[in-house]
Amino acid sequence: MPFRRVTLIHGRYRAPTPSAGEYRRLTAVAFGQALQQAGTTVCAPFSSFELEIPADALTSVLAKLVAAGATPEIAETGTTRCRVTGTMPTAEIDEFEQRLPGHTSGQGMLFSEPTGYEPVQGSAPTRPVHGGRETGRHPT
Repeated sequence: MPFRRVTLIHGRYRAPTPSAGEYRRLTAVAFGQALQQAGTTVCAPFSSFELEIPADALTSVLAKLVAAGATPEIAETGTTRCRVTGTMPTAEIDEFEQRLPGHTSGQGMLFSEPTGYEPVQGSAPTRPVHGGRETGRHPT
């Protein structure tokens, strides 16, 4: 997928002059509207993962993977260990990895690497700005 650069080349105002913060906010809103009119698809980074876990933790861990937005595939199942591979949103990797010891009695290992981008499912994400306000919805 080719990436394109968008440059704001002209801004106009009337007195009283808006603040710099207002220009930043309105630029994000205008950019979002332009992307929406262009039919842009919002994508998020995804990572592939390989997970080695105790066999008795498989059901619980699979449920947690699905809840994190992963698409798991069971690669190998043994009597004591299982290997699960798949993809999941990169934003979910750290939290899943932090909770893995609790789901596997400290015996799970997660390996992951970024693999690309996939379209966002469901509601489009919003981007918070300083002061807790949002710049608006990103187009889907």
